Amino acid sequence: MVEIVYMPWKKFIIHEIIEQQNKSFFEWFMGEALSQNNIAPSVPWSNGIAFVVSNFMETPETVKEKLNGVIHYASVNFTRIGQQASFPVTMKDLSKYSVSLVANENQDFHELAAWLRRWSDRPTSQSTS
Repeated sequence: MVEIVYMPWKKFIIHEIIEQQNKSFFEWFMGEALSQNNIAPSVPWSNGIAFVVSNFMETPETVKEKLNGVIHYASVNFTRIGQQASFPVTMKDLSKYSVSLVANENQDFHELAAWLRRWSDRPTSQSTS
């Protein structure tokens, strides 16, 4: 009989955090989505925070870290925004799009959003840990 083991992540390590105003965040994200031919993009949203994580490329080192329960994010871009279904975006060429905000059910992402909110509220002279 096979043994099944659930091993949740132990730690997220974020190497760069970029907080943006709503308009800048969604324009940046839409530009990224269009560069990948994604014309109907969505952004994870939790507790007033919309965010996008950027992973490092898989290497033997990052795989080893993952197997030990540690994820390294190259960066996390985020913005504070209330609950809404989508955010309208007008690109520089005046083309119009809508980015969907998707309430995320992943508990780890709920914790990440709460952590980003606390990080954003910190006095800038304090450590980010």
